[in-house]
Amino acid sequence: MTYPTAQDARAHLARLPAGVVACFQSVEREHGVVARELLSDDRCFRVAHARQALYAAIRAISWPNGQPRYSLPTIARFCGRLHHTTIIHGLRAHSGRMARAA
Repeated sequence: MTYPTAQDARAHLARLPAGVVACFQSVEREHGVVARELLSDDRCFRVAHARQALYAAIRAISWPNGQPRYSLPTIARFCGRLHHTTIIHGLRAHSGRMARAA
């Protein structure tokens, strides 16, 4: 498992749009994780579920016409992932969990 340093995580967040940084901060508060964990390759439930919630929060940012502001490949880059299919899987998993919880 690879964790970026706290300094690397701060530098990464500094390059992101303000709305995306707000999503990171919201997920950190709600799930009790830090950006360093969200940007890592840790697959434990706590971090993976928080990361999937982050994908959903970023995807929910939309233009006034309702279209998502950020594409799946862009969300992948924001979250330190390599491929947009990781985001697709995470969004489906998060959506399924939310449907079961309702």
